[in-house]
Amino acid sequence: PVWTGLYSMEVEESAIVKELFGLLAIELIRASRPVPTVDDSDARYHRSIQKSKNAVDGFYSLKHNGSVKREDPAALQFKSFPFGTKVDYFEVEILHQTEAIGIGLASEIYDLSSFPGWHRESVGFHTDNSGLYLESGTATVENISAKPNVGDVIGCGINYSANIGVEKHEVFFTLNGRKIGSPYIINRPKKGTFFAVVSLLHAGDQVEISIGPECRANWKFRRAGTATTAVYFFSKLKRILSLGDTRKEIRSRDILCGKEGPCYILRHREGTADSAVAQFSAFPFGIAVNYFEVKILKQLKGVGIGLAAENYGLESFPGCSSESVAFRSNDGCVYQESAIGKSFSSPAREGDVIGCGINYSSQVGVGKREIYFTHNGKKTGAVTVAVLHIGAFFATVALASPGDRVQVLIGPESKQHWKYIEGGRESTLGNCSYETQCRNYFRALNLPLRLLCPKFDKCYCSTCYQEGDFYQRGVPPKRYGMPRGWVRFGIKVDSGLEVDTIFETYHVAFHGTTPLLVKSILESRQLLLPGDTTTNGVKISVRKGHIQDGMLSVVPTPDKPDHYRVGNKHREGCTCGCEVFMPSTMFFTSPSIKYSENPAYAGKGFVHEGRSYKLVFQVRQKPGTYKILAETIGQKDKIDPLFENSEMEWCTPQRYPSIVITGLMIKIV
Repeated sequence: PVWTGLYSMEVEESAIVKELFGLLAIELIRASRPVPTVDDSDARYHRSIQKSKNAVDGFYSLKHNGSVKREDPAALQFKSFPFGTKVDYFEVEILHQTEAIGIGLASEIYDLSSFPGWHRESVGFHTDNSGLYLESGTATVENISAKPNVGDVIGCGINYSANIGVEKHEVFFTLNGRKIGSPYIINRPKKGTFFAVVSLLHAGDQVEISIGPECRANWKFRRAGTATTAVYFFSKLKRILSLGDTRKEIRSRDILCGKEGPCYILRHREGTADSAVAQFSAFPFGIAVNYFEVKILKQLKGVGIGLAAENYGLESFPGCSSESVAFRSNDGCVYQESAIGKSFSSPAREGDVIGCGINYSSQVGVGKREIYFTHNGKKTGAVTVAVLHIGAFFATVALASPGDRVQVLIGPESKQHWKYIEGGRESTLGNCSYETQCRNYFRALNLPLRLLCPKFDKCYCSTCYQEGDFYQRGVPPKRYGMPRGWVRFGIKVDSGLEVDTIFETYHVAFHGTTPLLVKSILESRQLLLPGDTTTNGVKISVRKGHIQDGMLSVVPTPDKPDHYRVGNKHREGCTCGCEVFMPSTMFFTSPSIKYSENPAYAGKGFVHEGRSYKLVFQVRQKPGTYKILAETIGQKDKIDPLFENSEMEWCTPQRYPSIVITGLMIKIV
């Protein structure tokens, strides 16, 4: 009665009134009935929701099995996929809808008997009017399209690279793989983070939800570079192996494929005179594998073993065309983007095993990779090739004559069978006691395995590393000090980024840290600022003794572009190009690990089993996004012989992905 009377009043149809009526209607609906919910390991959901999961593909299926009343909103919230740590995007395919379905994000306080976007700390897209709702019962309709219907796919994500401040998020929506509407800016929840939410309005409404890394390969929406990312390929590989269909693992021409345990058997199809070629498309190099071996079971005119790009044509032996390199068994030559081979090693006979891999730890220059070959378990040599512009290299094998047959060992399950022991190592570390001690502390940090990338582990102690004191990375090249006396433990780069671009064009820098912050930083994939909250609920504050905001000015150095100094605060209206120094809003890194390990940034050392350790992040930083400052710890003596004190700090207000974490450095002090 109250609602009927209010709605019948003659009032001006203003946006404010509409919003008031919308909110009042929602609150009355909420108050009219209790909200029975279910809370399990995956999700929190209304009891009218029936939830199931496809074990192979990882999809969640939701169906409204509740009341047949005209409107009976019921929702599910995926509590096992917190945004910013485990996911940043998800998609929903409409299988059946009577009137409306809501897709969006909400905090832990979200009401499961409503649509996302109606209440505070929530945002949502509703299919009945293609409206975007931001903490309001009134929609913003942007003439997006016709009403989404059965078969359409709605996506929702957060753009964490948007430079909009620490306390805000940029939320976007997609329809069938394309962004729709304008991005929505929403404040971060006061507690915790956002979670994916899907609401169904009527009994019988049904959707299929793709959320989590294993579903990424099936999303309609593709970020730049998604097709070559680690999560994409691992999810693809997992699905392929679970189905047991080698045709989906291998792209081939005139090849008969089979599998015996961990071994793939390739045979040249009878009745064809041309060479037959197979490419292992499920195993991108640098992501899923970095080495493979081929045993020659039978050959007449020779076998080709090597690497080629994903778009490599299958009409010729690898090595004969661009973006490919291969060893041929009949003449012992290596062919590199040419039909003319170069003498390399002795030819291979039936029963011999030829291996091929990429040495990612080799420093052969910007934009290059070292590809090596082995013969019966011994390394025979290496060649240098250019990094691919797009995608990754893939193992490629060619058989010259009908009846030729080989056995291929590729993938994690085959490592124990390789002749070449080094190929099976996931890191560049050897039997080093210093590395072992650092690794023990690294394990004590108890970091999730999904965040680690062991192939980039490297020991820089005096025994293991005897090369130069500095190196250059990035475009344009920028010098950084080699971390002598440290051990690096590789960190996975986020799957949504252009991995090759980051490693080839970004500069290398370091950032001191503490055990309290390591896990939170890695989970969020970004460095933290004062005011940010760690995953265990600790709010970061400005350390005692650090420079306070607004006390000083940042002044440009006239003769050095991008170089600045921090000095006394300039008067208001000064025209020298200075800025007020606000360190609590800036991220600080350094090309010198000696500077980054200073107690002001990395503490005095953290004791574990009687030894003291220090922690520093190794990062890649986007050129042109940072200012170069003098040291700010008040030290007059030269801190690092490789750098002047006037160029010791890099500062930027830009978060990830302008700064990408690639390694955790550990040192015994």
